Amino acid sequence: MPPAPGELAAVLGRSKFRRYTTADEARAFVAEVAHRSHRVSDPPDVAPVSRDPNDDYLFALAQMTGSRAVISGDRDLTVLDDPPVPVLTPAGAVETLLAGGLSG
Repeated sequence: MPPAPGELAAVLGRSKFRRYTTADEARAFVAEVAHRSHRVSDPPDVAPVSRDPNDDYLFALAQMTGSRAVISGDRDLTVLDDPPVPVLTPAGAVETLLAGGLSG
């Protein structure tokens, strides 16, 4: 199994998420994401897209891998008028997936 995604594990490990899920559930979710994930190299070219240049690689990576969306609650991404890849909040992604969207 690939290593657990570090940033996801760190974020879901924060105490503020305990009101939504237990630590064990968060670890199980991260393990499942790791199991279903595959690693790719960093994108060679990163065009400026958002007001936070540290987030721009997400769009380059999404485009490089053919991703259908970027999922983030970061306002630097969710406020973009015309991102190169749609940005969905976590809640919006769940709604979209439950409605049968993004499959294919």
